[in-house]
Amino acid sequence: MQRRFKSHNASRIRLTALSTSQEMRYRSSLDAIKLIREGNAKSLTQAARESGTTVPTVLRYARSAIVRQRGRYGVRHSDRLRRELVFYAPTGRTTLVTHSSRQATEIAKYHNAVKAFVSHGDFGALKEFRNKSIAVHGKRYEFLTDTRILNRLARAGELSVLEIYSSVGNN
Repeated sequence: MQRRFKSHNASRIRLTALSTSQEMRYRSSLDAIKLIREGNAKSLTQAARESGTTVPTVLRYARSAIVRQRGRYGVRHSDRLRRELVFYAPTGRTTLVTHSSRQATEIAKYHNAVKAFVSHGDFGALKEFRNKSIAVHGKRYEFLTDTRILNRLARAGELSVLEIYSSVGNN
Protein backbone atom coordinates (compact mmCIF):
# COMPACT_ATOMS: atom_id res chain seq x y z
CA MET A 1 0.00 0.00 0.00
CA GLN A 2 1.42 3.36 -1.03
CA ARG A 3 1.06 6.26 1.42
CA ARG A 4 -0.20 9.57 0.09
CA PHE A 5 0.95 12.79 1.66
CA LYS A 6 -0.94 16.03 1.59
CA SER A 7 1.07 18.31 -0.67
CA HIS A 8 1.19 22.07 -0.20
CA ASN A 9 1.27 24.19 -3.33
CA ALA A 10 4.42 25.93 -2.16
CA SER A 11 4.52 28.43 -4.99
CA ARG A 12 1.19 29.83 -3.83
CA ILE A 13 1.56 29.30 -0.10
CA ARG A 14 1.71 32.36 2.14
CA LEU A 15 4.52 31.64 4.53
CA THR A 16 2.99 33.84 7.22
CA ALA A 17 -0.07 31.56 7.13
CA LEU A 18 2.05 28.60 8.22
CA SER A 19 2.46 27.69 11.85
CA THR A 20 5.97 27.98 13.25
CA SER A 21 6.55 24.22 12.96
CA GLN A 22 5.23 24.16 9.37
CA GLU A 23 7.49 27.10 8.48
CA MET A 24 10.50 25.23 9.92
CA ARG A 25 9.60 22.11 7.91
CA TYR A 26 9.27 24.26 4.75
CA ARG A 27 12.69 25.84 5.36
CA SER A 28 14.23 22.43 6.04
CA SER A 29 12.79 21.24 2.73
CA LEU A 30 14.37 24.21 0.93
CA ASP A 31 17.66 23.45 2.67
CA ALA A 32 17.53 19.81 1.53
CA ILE A 33 17.04 20.92 -2.07
CA LYS A 34 19.95 23.36 -1.75
CA LEU A 35 22.25 20.60 -0.44
CA ILE A 36 21.54 18.45 -3.48
CA ARG A 37 21.95 21.34 -5.94
CA GLU A 38 25.31 22.26 -4.43
CA GLY A 39 26.48 18.65 -4.54
CA ASN A 40 26.73 18.38 -0.75
CA ALA A 41 24.28 15.47 -0.63
CA LYS A 42 24.13 12.47 -2.94
CA SER A 43 20.50 11.60 -2.39
CA LEU A 44 17.25 13.16 -1.24
CA THR A 45 17.35 10.87 1.79
CA GLN A 46 20.80 12.10 2.80
CA ALA A 47 19.85 15.75 2.14
CA ALA A 48 16.66 15.44 4.18
CA ARG A 49 18.54 13.81 7.06
CA GLU A 50 21.22 16.53 7.05
CA SER A 51 18.50 19.20 6.98
CA GLY A 52 16.72 17.68 9.95
CA THR A 53 13.65 16.53 8.04
CA THR A 54 12.34 13.52 6.13
CA VAL A 55 11.83 12.68 2.45
CA PRO A 56 8.01 12.74 2.80
CA THR A 57 8.23 16.24 4.32
CA VAL A 58 10.42 17.48 1.47
CA LEU A 59 7.96 15.99 -1.01
CA ARG A 60 5.05 17.56 0.85
CA TYR A 61 6.49 21.08 0.86
CA ALA A 62 8.68 21.17 -2.25
CA ARG A 63 7.40 18.57 -4.69
CA SER A 64 7.60 20.95 -7.66
CA ALA A 65 11.39 21.13 -7.23
CA ILE A 66 11.76 17.33 -7.23
CA VAL A 67 12.01 15.03 -10.25
CA ARG A 68 12.06 11.26 -10.29
CA GLN A 69 14.70 9.73 -12.56
CA ARG A 70 15.15 5.98 -12.93
CA GLY A 71 13.50 5.37 -9.57
CA ARG A 72 15.62 7.97 -7.76
CA TYR A 73 14.72 11.45 -6.66
CA GLY A 74 16.63 14.38 -8.08
CA VAL A 75 16.11 18.13 -8.08
CA ARG A 76 15.38 20.53 -10.90
CA HIS A 77 18.02 23.12 -11.79
CA SER A 78 15.67 25.86 -10.61
CA ASP A 79 12.26 26.09 -9.00
CA ARG A 80 9.38 28.49 -8.39
CA LEU A 81 8.97 27.89 -4.66
CA ARG A 82 8.04 30.93 -2.60
CA ARG A 83 10.78 32.43 -0.46
CA GLU A 84 10.54 35.46 1.81
CA LEU A 85 14.10 36.77 2.03
CA VAL A 86 15.76 39.50 4.05
CA PHE A 87 17.20 42.29 1.88
CA TYR A 88 19.11 45.38 2.96
CA ALA A 89 18.18 48.84 1.74
CA PRO A 90 19.61 52.22 2.81
CA THR A 91 16.61 52.64 5.10
CA GLY A 92 17.20 49.29 6.79
CA ARG A 93 16.07 45.73 6.59
CA THR A 94 13.21 44.76 4.29
CA THR A 95 11.62 41.53 3.05
CA LEU A 96 11.52 40.47 -0.60
CA VAL A 97 9.14 37.74 -1.71
CA THR A 98 10.44 35.79 -4.68
CA HIS A 99 9.32 32.71 -6.55
CA SER A 100 12.67 32.17 -8.24
CA SER A 101 15.41 29.96 -6.85
CA ARG A 102 17.88 31.86 -9.05
CA GLN A 103 16.94 35.17 -7.46
CA ALA A 104 17.15 33.55 -4.03
CA THR A 105 20.65 32.30 -4.87
CA GLU A 106 21.74 35.79 -5.94
CA ILE A 107 20.39 37.27 -2.69
CA ALA A 108 22.17 34.51 -0.73
CA LYS A 109 25.47 35.39 -2.43
CA TYR A 110 24.87 39.02 -1.47
CA HIS A 111 24.23 37.97 2.15
CA ASN A 112 27.54 36.09 2.12
CA ALA A 113 29.31 39.23 0.85
CA VAL A 114 27.69 41.34 3.58
CA LYS A 115 28.66 38.72 6.17
CA ALA A 116 32.28 38.76 4.94
CA PHE A 117 32.32 42.54 5.23
CA VAL A 118 30.69 42.73 8.67
CA SER A 119 32.59 39.78 10.17
CA HIS A 120 36.02 40.22 8.59
CA GLY A 121 36.09 43.69 7.04
CA ASP A 122 36.36 42.15 3.54
CA PHE A 123 35.44 45.01 1.18
CA GLY A 124 36.25 42.90 -1.88
CA ALA A 125 33.27 40.62 -1.34
CA LEU A 126 30.90 43.55 -1.93
CA LYS A 127 32.55 44.61 -5.23
CA GLU A 128 30.57 42.03 -7.22
CA PHE A 129 27.33 43.75 -6.19
CA ARG A 130 28.37 47.38 -6.73
CA ASN A 131 25.93 49.16 -9.10
CA LYS A 132 23.86 45.98 -9.43
CA SER A 133 20.21 45.42 -8.69
CA ILE A 134 17.67 42.64 -8.72
CA ALA A 135 14.15 42.82 -10.13
CA VAL A 136 11.52 41.10 -8.01
CA HIS A 137 7.97 41.16 -9.34
CA GLY A 138 8.84 44.02 -11.67
CA LYS A 139 10.36 46.26 -9.01
CA ARG A 140 14.11 46.91 -8.93
CA TYR A 141 16.06 46.69 -5.70
CA GLU A 142 19.64 47.91 -5.67
CA PHE A 143 22.16 45.89 -3.68
CA LEU A 144 23.41 48.01 -0.81
CA THR A 145 27.22 48.17 -0.97
CA ASP A 146 27.90 51.52 0.73
CA THR A 147 30.14 50.44 3.61
CA ARG A 148 29.21 53.46 5.74
CA ILE A 149 25.51 52.55 5.59
CA LEU A 150 26.24 48.85 6.17
CA ASN A 151 28.30 49.77 9.24
CA ARG A 152 25.46 51.99 10.50
CA LEU A 153 22.93 49.17 9.99
CA ALA A 154 25.26 46.69 11.72
CA ARG A 155 25.64 49.00 14.74
CA ALA A 156 21.85 49.43 14.87
CA GLY A 157 21.37 45.64 14.88
CA GLU A 158 19.60 45.67 11.49
CA LEU A 159 22.02 43.24 9.81
CA SER A 160 21.30 39.63 10.55
CA VAL A 161 24.20 37.91 8.82
CA LEU A 162 23.13 34.48 10.03
CA GLU A 163 19.53 34.46 8.76
CA ILE A 164 18.55 35.02 5.14
CA TYR A 165 14.90 33.97 5.46
CA SER A 166 12.46 36.43 6.90
CA SER A 167 10.78 35.19 10.07
CA VAL A 168 7.03 35.17 10.37
CA GLY A 169 5.89 38.66 11.22
CA ASN A 170 9.26 40.35 10.48
CA ASN A 171 9.64 42.96 7.77
